[in-house]
Amino acid sequence: MIAILFGFTLGTAVGACNRAHYSSYGSSVYITPLPSNSHNSLAFMDIARYRAGLFTTHQSVCGRVVIELFDSISPVSTTNFRGLCQGKHGTSGTGHKLCYSGTRLLPNECFIRGGDVTFGSAAGGWSIYGRSFREMAKGSSSSSRSSDVKGKGLVYAVGANAQWGSEFLITVDGFTPGEDHILLGQVVEGYDVLQRLQQQSLLPHAKRFIHYRILEAGVLKEAETPNYGKGSAFLRF
Repeated sequence: MIAILFGFTLGTAVGACNRAHYSSYGSSVYITPLPSNSHNSLAFMDIARYRAGLFTTHQSVCGRVVIELFDSISPVSTTNFRGLCQGKHGTSGTGHKLCYSGTRLLPNECFIRGGDVTFGSAAGGWSIYGRSFREMAKGSSSSSRSSDVKGKGLVYAVGANAQWGSEFLITVDGFTPGEDHILLGQVVEGYDVLQRLQQQSLLPHAKRFIHYRILEAGVLKEAETPNYGKGSAFLRF
């Protein structure tokens, strides 16, 4: 009973999820870490919070996050990200829908991780190309893998052994990318929503009573990129 009452109190304390979508958080003002390009694609994610109650789970909308995708830097990866936002590529080999809508977000101190379309919270997830794919680097010093590209609100594809699927992360503070990260883009609107998620996740017992999901994902603007269609032989592994 004490745990249930604590969960109710916690849910009340983090009711800030219902605030306006694009306000600043506290006195901080978010500035994109890299210059924007009007020719890049724009994707969005509407995020919801789910709080365990006494008899049911309560849902509240946290807000919308808009992401600019660096199509010219990582075209294969950004095409995959757009496709998973749109959810028009059918199902994976495990029978799960290839779509970010409904998948979980896992915030921690440095970043917010998500995008596992297969099992929801484990590492990995299928891509629109198959079980995994590879990004063709543009030269040995490709900026898509540069550890020099740092900042809050950057979006990276997460993989292993130079292969990637559906998982991604969004930096919040103090994250340094490695060899298994590809730069996808940056948050251009709604960074305050991510800040609230990250700070709420650090509250006592938050992980026990609260979780976050992508309520809906989609594409606001789509750049012209090569047709990296599902099933492309050079992408499948």
